[in-house]
Amino acid sequence: MRFSLPRTLRLGVLAAAGLLIFSSCDSGSIGNGSQQITLTTELNTLRFRFNADDLRTGRLEDVDCGCTLDVGAFLESRGYTKADIVSAQVQSAQLVMLFPINARANILSKAILKLDAEGVSPTEVADESVFDAQREAPLTILQGRNIASIVERTSFDATLQIDANTLEAGVDYEMGVVLTLVIDVEGVLANGNA
Repeated sequence: MRFSLPRTLRLGVLAAAGLLIFSSCDSGSIGNGSQQITLTTELNTLRFRFNADDLRTGRLEDVDCGCTLDVGAFLESRGYTKADIVSAQVQSAQLVMLFPINARANILSKAILKLDAEGVSPTEVADESVFDAQREAPLTILQGRNIASIVERTSFDATLQIDANTLEAGVDYEMGVVLTLVIDVEGVLANGNA
């Protein structure tokens, strides 16, 4: 069963009607007509907001992104469709404290990033339990998590499960995650190249 915070804590993505936005990408051949495509989200794409009064410290709580993520248009721009996806995984995930301005990642004692889509079980893709007094913190990627069944859906979303150790009462917090995906595709490119 999936638990989430009250609706007031959910965030709708502010950019591009909630679609996944990529700030950089590259691709390379991995043999046998397959291609590997790397996609990185913009910071504004995955944002998680909550009020300190709505969280209990010392226990994991879900904060939903409320965003709609979709790799379809990007794959099509490269000559592929979701049907060409062979495998997909998270390459990196960077947590960024956005608000309040002076907030640092060490307000957290644990963070777990999950990806989810309709008809598919939520998958933990990254976590971290050591945070420095910095604005940014890399999350440790959980190896061997093939998320192809999630990214090939019509859309997918993200949840950040956090355990906060110190929060200032009444304060609104906002965190972003910059997510890099690696997707292996197989098929013939639209321009006729394999």
